[in-house]
Amino acid sequence: GGISSVPVTQFAKYRQIPQGENIARFFKVDMPERGTQTPGTTPSEGTQVLTSVDVTPSTITGTYIKLDTYALENNPTDVVGLVVKTSAREANDFIATNMLDIQCAEGTLTPGKWIKGSDGSVITSSDTAAIALDPTGIATGVEYLGDQGYLDGGVQPVCFLDDQQFKELIEDPELTNWIAFSNPDAYGKNTMAALYGCRLVRTNAVQHRAAQTTPSINAIMCVPNHTFGVGVKRNVTVKFHEYPEDNQIRVVSNYRMVAAVIDASSIVRISTTD
Repeated sequence: GGISSVPVTQFAKYRQIPQGENIARFFKVDMPERGTQTPGTTPSEGTQVLTSVDVTPSTITGTYIKLDTYALENNPTDVVGLVVKTSAREANDFIATNMLDIQCAEGTLTPGKWIKGSDGSVITSSDTAAIALDPTGIATGVEYLGDQGYLDGGVQPVCFLDDQQFKELIEDPELTNWIAFSNPDAYGKNTMAALYGCRLVRTNAVQHRAAQTTPSINAIMCVPNHTFGVGVKRNVTVKFHEYPEDNQIRVVSNYRMVAAVIDASSIVRISTTD
């Protein structure tokens, strides 16, 4: 209950860290500087910056559960299977929170653009009252990424937003006719896959700021398989140990992984009131 079940690693570059190494290294490069070229003369020298981003995986993280054998015998369900499934979900929530909250937190990350969700205006703090997510906020973010060249070749951006923000978006009057006549499933099934060419991914792993005058939510719009990287030293492993003398089965799940921002300029932070 209450955790993200969206596998965010599908939207990030992925590096498995080999045995004996302790970092994952990602790279980004800017566009080359255009120089003057005249026949018969040496062209003027330009510059191009290649930047590496190194990340160190987390310490061993995970869960430890003790299952009493009488509970397994008395419950008409696969208790062991539930523990395995929820252990995997907990690991997914860990990396989702690390990527969308911790790495993108206010005061930690300076995004390429930071806007108010209601009208797309530029802001420097999420501590602003009475802001709901409006389609204009999504359109402004897509416009910025397009202007910066991140969407060349038909790249589709992705926006990670909280369920409350999704509700505000889907109920906005600007979308009423479109939803009613073109996409009735958006109401009937509470789904809307994309807006203005931007994929919408609902997750409560985005940053929620409560310790300020006006609590807020910070949605994150970015470029999939470009903005973020995920380095993994140990994939999620689940091991069982039987202790007959204690009438217990003990389940240990653990992993070592971390997210990183490769290109902060390709992030749009969209703030609304919580």
